[in-house]
Amino acid sequence: MGIAAAMGGWSARHRWTAVGGWLLFVLLAIFIGQSAGRVDVNEDKSMPGEVNQAATIIDNAGLKGAASEMVLIQTKGGGTFADPTFRAAVNDVVHSVKATGKVTAVTSPYDTKAFSADHRSALVRFDMLGDETTAGDRVKPVLDVVDQAQGRHPDLKIAEFGDASADKASNDAFGSDFATAEFSAVAKSEPKAS
Repeated sequence: MGIAAAMGGWSARHRWTAVGGWLLFVLLAIFIGQSAGRVDVNEDKSMPGEVNQAATIIDNAGLKGAASEMVLIQTKGGGTFADPTFRAAVNDVVHSVKATGKVTAVTSPYDTKAFSADHRSALVRFDMLGDETTAGDRVKPVLDVVDQAQGRHPDLKIAEFGDASADKASNDAFGSDFATAEFSAVAKSEPKAS
């Protein structure tokens, strides 16, 4: 009789001890895994060649990336960016976003010429202050003032998108689900009816 057959025979004779041992092993593995923490991979540094070299130079220089955001301002019907109401909405967004104190490098499309070819859409661009990896945690005040600007200019479409807002939306949608999934992924056994 081989070792696998001997272990199978023992498990069959002592099934509750074997099941209990495996459950203990799984719980211990989960506990050790959570205690060890996690290490995020820098995607740029995992790439070969020039991308890796550039990422290393940026890290060694102490430069940090910023989470870029944009606000789309668009006419719903006729009209263009030359209309006074459109310009008023752009100015409202620029001033409101700056007033949050959470952003930097706010640019108006009238300065950067960030208009669509049909002259119906424009982009207000800015970066979130602080670490880009946690920008999603700090973007809510900016999203709120953009929503308020939409309320003040109902004839236009005003919507924010970018790195931080996408991170926040993802965390809001899946953050608690992932935490719950960690614990619910362990199979539960139901007692057999006699």
